[in-house]
Amino acid sequence: MARHHTLLASPLMTTLLFLLLTAEKLKLEPAQLEALRKASKAMCAASVANDAKALVDTFYPGAVKAMGGAEEALKTTAESMERSKNNPIKLVSADAADPHFCTRGKDGSLQCVLKQTNRYLHDGTRLVSTGDVVAFSPDKGATWTFLNASLQALDRLRKTFPELSPDLPISLQKPPAPER
Repeated sequence: MARHHTLLASPLMTTLLFLLLTAEKLKLEPAQLEALRKASKAMCAASVANDAKALVDTFYPGAVKAMGGAEEALKTTAESMERSKNNPIKLVSADAADPHFCTRGKDGSLQCVLKQTNRYLHDGTRLVSTGDVVAFSPDKGATWTFLNASLQALDRLRKTFPELSPDLPISLQKPPAPER
C-alpha cells in the first residue's frame, strides 16, 4: 500500500493530476465539428494526391511563418513531395479522426488534437502509422488549419509555437508498421 501512496505523491503524478483537473476541455458545436471534418479531409486528400499547394493551404499560419513564409513553405513542401516519389514506401490513404481533445489557446483560438492515420504500401505490404495533428481555428470554429505535431520533440514544438495550449495532449508519431 505504501508503494501506491508514494507513486501518487510523486511530483510527476501530482503534475499530471493537476493538469487533468484544471485543463479546459471544450466540446465543439456541430457546425464547428463539421467545418473541422471538412478541413481535415482536404488536408488528408492533399497529402495523398501530392498536391503541395492544396496541402500548404491547410497549414497553420504559424507553421508557414516558421518555414519562411508562404513561398518557401510551398517550395519546401513541393520538394519533399518530389523526393517522396523515389521512396519505395507510398502513401495510399490518410484520414483524421474527430478530435479527442479541444481547448482554447493562449491567443484565444480553438485548438484540438486529432489522431491522423496514414496507410502506406511497401513492396506489397500495407503499413500504417498514426500521429497527432493540432487543428487551429482563430474564428470560433468556422475555419481550421493544421500543424503536424507528432514529428517533433514536444519541447521544441512548444518552444517554436508558444501559442500552443499547454493542456494539449500531444503524442509522438508511431513509425509505420504492418497493418493488422
